[in-house]
Amino acid sequence: MAGSAAMVRNYKQHIARKARREARAYSQPIDSMFARQQQQQQQQQPPPAAAAEENEVEEEEEFMDAINDDANAAGGDGDGGGNNGNNEVGEEEEEEDGGGDDGDDEGTWPPFVREWESKVKDEIDRSVNMTGRGNQRRPMGTFPDKYKGHVSPSNDPYSFFYGENITKEHFALPDLLVWFPEGQYPDFCPHGRPPCKWHNEYECCVSKGWMPVGRRAYAMGRVILVLGRKYECNLRKDEGKECRFRNIDIEVINKSHDYIRLQWMKIGFDFSHRAGISNRDLQLSRRCLVQGLSVSGFKHVMEQAAKQRHLIISGQYRAWTETLNPNLARSPEEVRQMRRQPFYEFESAEYNQTDASTSYLLSRLVLLMESSNEYKERRMQMMDGVHLSGDHSFKIVRVCVSRDKPFTAAYCLLNEFSQVVAWWLTTGTGMDELEEPLQKLSERYNIHGFDRPRSFTTDRCCQERGFWNGVFGSMNDDAAAENAHLLPGDTDEIEVVQPPHSARCAYKEDVAGVLVGEIASYLANEPSERQVIAVDGEWRIGSSKMDLLIIGLLSGQVYLFHLAEICRNGAQFPLALKSLLEDPNVGKVGNRIHHDVSKLKSWGVKLASDIELGHVAFDRCVSPTRAPSVPFLVDRLYPGVTVEGKDVSAGASVRTSNWHKAPLTPEQLHYANCDGYVHALLYLRLMQFMNPRVEGKINRCDVVDGMKVVLYLPGFKNRVAMGVIRGMQNNKKVAVEIDLAQAECKSAIVHTVNDDGSTEEEGKSIHSLCSNLGEGESSIIKICWELLYCRRSRVGEDAPIEINTRTKQVVIDDNDGEDEEVRAQNYDGDDEANNGSVSSSSSDGENDNRTSLSRNLRRRLHQLRKERVKNDIEHIFLRFQRVLSKEHGAYYSFITSLRDAMFVLNDDDLEECLEVLREKRGKSDEEIAKMMAHDFGWFLRRVRRLVPSPRDLEKRYMEVYDAHKDIICQKSGKKLFGTKEAIAQHRSTLKHIRRNCISDIPFVTYYTPLKRDKDGLMRWRCHRGTSQNEGLHQKLRQLIRGFSNSPRFLCAVIAEYLLQWNQDIDVRVRGLPSKYYGLYDGVLLEDEIEKLAKNLDEPPHPEWIPTSSVQSTGETFGIIHTQTDIADYESDDAALIMLAEEAAGELSDDEADGGIDHHVAQMPKMPASSQWLATLNGRLRPFERVRGHDEWAYFEEHFLDYHGNGGGADNHSSINWSAFANDWNQMVDGLGQTKPSMTYKSASHLQQAYKSMVKRRRQQATLRSHNETLRELNEQHTNAATRAQFLPQFAPPVQATTAQPFVDAVMNIEEAPVEQPLTYDDDMEDVPTASKPKKKRVHRCRKCGRPYADKAWKHLHVLPAAAGAGNLRNQNGVVTKVWEYCRVPPEQYDTGFPCLEGRMPQPKKRR
Repeated sequence: MAGSAAMVRNYKQHIARKARREARAYSQPIDSMFARQQQQQQQQQPPPAAAAEENEVEEEEEFMDAINDDANAAGGDGDGGGNNGNNEVGEEEEEEDGGGDDGDDEGTWPPFVREWESKVKDEIDRSVNMTGRGNQRRPMGTFPDKYKGHVSPSNDPYSFFYGENITKEHFALPDLLVWFPEGQYPDFCPHGRPPCKWHNEYECCVSKGWMPVGRRAYAMGRVILVLGRKYECNLRKDEGKECRFRNIDIEVINKSHDYIRLQWMKIGFDFSHRAGISNRDLQLSRRCLVQGLSVSGFKHVMEQAAKQRHLIISGQYRAWTETLNPNLARSPEEVRQMRRQPFYEFESAEYNQTDASTSYLLSRLVLLMESSNEYKERRMQMMDGVHLSGDHSFKIVRVCVSRDKPFTAAYCLLNEFSQVVAWWLTTGTGMDELEEPLQKLSERYNIHGFDRPRSFTTDRCCQERGFWNGVFGSMNDDAAAENAHLLPGDTDEIEVVQPPHSARCAYKEDVAGVLVGEIASYLANEPSERQVIAVDGEWRIGSSKMDLLIIGLLSGQVYLFHLAEICRNGAQFPLALKSLLEDPNVGKVGNRIHHDVSKLKSWGVKLASDIELGHVAFDRCVSPTRAPSVPFLVDRLYPGVTVEGKDVSAGASVRTSNWHKAPLTPEQLHYANCDGYVHALLYLRLMQFMNPRVEGKINRCDVVDGMKVVLYLPGFKNRVAMGVIRGMQNNKKVAVEIDLAQAECKSAIVHTVNDDGSTEEEGKSIHSLCSNLGEGESSIIKICWELLYCRRSRVGEDAPIEINTRTKQVVIDDNDGEDEEVRAQNYDGDDEANNGSVSSSSSDGENDNRTSLSRNLRRRLHQLRKERVKNDIEHIFLRFQRVLSKEHGAYYSFITSLRDAMFVLNDDDLEECLEVLREKRGKSDEEIAKMMAHDFGWFLRRVRRLVPSPRDLEKRYMEVYDAHKDIICQKSGKKLFGTKEAIAQHRSTLKHIRRNCISDIPFVTYYTPLKRDKDGLMRWRCHRGTSQNEGLHQKLRQLIRGFSNSPRFLCAVIAEYLLQWNQDIDVRVRGLPSKYYGLYDGVLLEDEIEKLAKNLDEPPHPEWIPTSSVQSTGETFGIIHTQTDIADYESDDAALIMLAEEAAGELSDDEADGGIDHHVAQMPKMPASSQWLATLNGRLRPFERVRGHDEWAYFEEHFLDYHGNGGGADNHSSINWSAFANDWNQMVDGLGQTKPSMTYKSASHLQQAYKSMVKRRRQQATLRSHNETLRELNEQHTNAATRAQFLPQFAPPVQATTAQPFVDAVMNIEEAPVEQPLTYDDDMEDVPTASKPKKKRVHRCRKCGRPYADKAWKHLHVLPAAAGAGNLRNQNGVVTKVWEYCRVPPEQYDTGFPCLEGRMPQPKKRR
């Protein structure tokens, strides 16, 4: 009975093994095999055999395995190693269903390898002799030495198989690795077994013998046979779950003793369900990849190593057969037959050499690099910087993904030491998608206590200024440090608007309804003429919808409605708020309100009864235009009062911040509160004034002495002043008494009236009359004015409505009376005062150079410090190079003069350099001038430079431009600036100079000292510009050289390279010891630090800061993750990590079982990289380019909604593709399961669709009138008759052959010069672009160490006249030693000289 049960069970096992082999043959996902195995275990669970019948069951199962298995699979699924008669029967039970699911390569090894494998197992079992049960399981013997570590029997079969009958098969055996730590390292395996894969315990683990078939793995030069052991978890077996595991599983090894784990890292393999690759080779490929060798290149290296080894083994076999003599085992005929048979071919099944494919190597390499992603992110989170520079790189991302381009650019943010602070792959060229990651970067500075950034450099300063000010604020230090350069009295007090009430803000629809009810209640108690509300809005630059609605009441109360949050995810606009805005009985007043009307229209709201504040001010002659700014109206109606965020406030960047994000910051709330309050207050104040065109007219008969009037300019262009009539001058003019101090229009020309009633013929401006007033003289005068432009004063007009203000300390640039000579002085925060005549002792003991600057200059420089976003000055030169002709005779003169105008050299550094060149190097002034003209880079590394203030820089630049613009080239006859492009570039440069985009930030250093050179000159590292970003991008482009890389591979490689980049700079620049240079495995280092610290008194590696000791900031780099509302969707990372074609079908267990949301059912249909991207973004549909009728119709209908020139628009376009992509994806989210043809889009997808559409439309418009002619021409060239005419002209094909050189064509091949390796200069500004030439050998004197042949030292090493030049013997044969005639003073000896002690080397004898 037991025998028949065993036969049935073995037959089912054979069927399961056959199904698994078929699954591997057709590349079915491994999850489906696990699912089939689990199903068989549940449905076909055989009854356990009786304990007394176990031996009989084992014999029958081995018999059935031998019958049913293929010939190459001989050996079965039993314990494979024999029982050896020990007490292991109870533990090494025979496996049940699914026991062979080890992923083993059954049937892939040749028969002689399987036979040798069986012998190895038997030999090891006999030698180790494991015995005992449970925790008493121990090896009684020792592990054979010949099988320890990585064994290569084919390297030396004569020695390895000494005493055996060696055959050709012995030379073709694969390498061997036996992983049996219980027998090899019994001291580290006290339980005689590894820990359980699932429970990390030993009690539930039961040994099941050897793996039936050795695993296949790859190493440099040869395929590896890996033998391991099988184990079973009793607890999971009782639960009916998967219970089998192997001791080569990485989960088991990681839970083992550290010695075993580290030993596996040295000699072990990284296994997948198909094969494995050596850890050593995988780490080597990782390092080669970071150094610029491609994955396919490394694969070719492995292949060449394998073929070279095959040739060597083939030669060894030939040499062995030639020396083989006949003996008892081999007859002479057998020996002759062996000599006539060559060794196995490389591709033969007997040699069995197969290399890992590039895709397989790539998939394992990506997993290895991603295993330390958390460490890399934590390392980058520890980077700081006070001078940041950011730039997009478009060429890097061009190599990513062959079909769709999910990214547009790579954005890298570097600090002043060229270390990467953060990096991301962006879908557009705008900055909106970087706002959230950069907010976390700003939080990093707060969490770690870093000094705040002082400057930011980009090549798009004007477009990104508002963005960066919104992210980092003013990028200033604390107030004390920011104002440290000011002296007492440099600040001024100003009055700023302070709303009387706090703003009330609504983020939800129900709260919005409550606030609308409060507004309606207020309006119901007001008379009809006061039923007016102030309306204003805020939105992100480039957005088509209003994000924040501001409503101000005439009482001073302000209400805020965050529409972006209230109407989130397609929610409806609040009906109560919509009804209020569309009510025609309530006036809506606002400045430039047409913008708010258009933004509200996007929400479906038609604003009714809108009142333009600028029109009201123009009608009342308060503003000369119909669109004045709010600060202008405030200053006109309330002189001396300003509004924060619009003029002088330090928080002016709040206006351009992200209003879409909720909740609002305190700065945003205050700004919006001021905005609503000021609009309502200005309306009330303007309504106090009359409209002079329709009211207040005075007739001649109505004129009364003492009548209060308002004077206007002719044409009612502006209000002049308020006054009192003092009689008629003639029929058309009256005498009016005004106060000059209270006049509103200082530029108005007036004619004064004398005491005798006469009028001055020459008119004077009110400003000049005020300036001519003496001390104590009254400002009230009598003027003559036309009665036509006088209006009766309205009651209460001279009593303005009060405005709430508060006092604030600010610094205002005052240029009046500034000394021109002092203003022209250059400043540098690192140097002493320019004149040095006035100095005082500061608190830190250093000289205080602030008093050397005038008060006005200090105040002006303080204003310049507020501008921290700068343009890369190198791009200014590059743009001129693109628009100016290099063939023009004045081109190089202009570029050199522009360089000298832009940069002011530090005089102290320059004088030190000139002194060295004159005294130590003996150069004349003419030679120094040539050196500055042709080798200015030498000075750049040793002389600091300053970019002057905007005023000085504009003057210097215009002098250069005026001197060169009209120069006519003698060759072309054209002016240097004779093209429109050149003029446009000139205007752009002038605009950047005036906007303070180029000048250095005052009192901020841009240089870091590196080290002194051999002449004692300090070498400086400059932090100005984005040149370091360009250098990094060039390195990355050299690193990523393919054209169809997966985005995941791209992220992994860049993250790996940037880790090494930052760490190497830490060593070279920031003082980290040199032993950490080029260190890759920081994870292993920090693991050792943590474990060594428990036993050592002093912490190991004190210079290294472990990531575990630093708080995580939560930042992520690479791909920017987006969050969506997908419920209960957690993707197993293993489902999407296989980028190679061989492993692209692997899915997670949840996906294979259908246990996830049915929306994701279409994800397996996508490529692996698309699945990965969709999962990272939390999307249920793929990201694809615009295709299909529905998508093109939606695109053409809505792309113009995002048209505009706002700061959110992307490069080279006026359309905000990032905002369009966000709205598109929100639309797709709302579709649910409908319209599966609509997929997600990135900004780059939409931009590419726009280019395709423009190209298609342009082509249609161009060819419209030529379509018929082109169609006829195409038909004429492609018809059958034409093809038949040219058919006889085709030459017959020739079969390709291998080219063979002629025997007598012998060529003398010269040895190619060896290219020197690339070397890095210590100064990061000069990155070499090619190999340096081999340096000429310099002969030095052994006494002073100086080059005695150099002209600077030649006169101090004069040899006797008899000695020839360069010879050490004279004509008489007496040795002439150079050092004996050295006359260099001892104080000028080089370091380490003289070296005359001991035995001197004698001159070489000449032949």
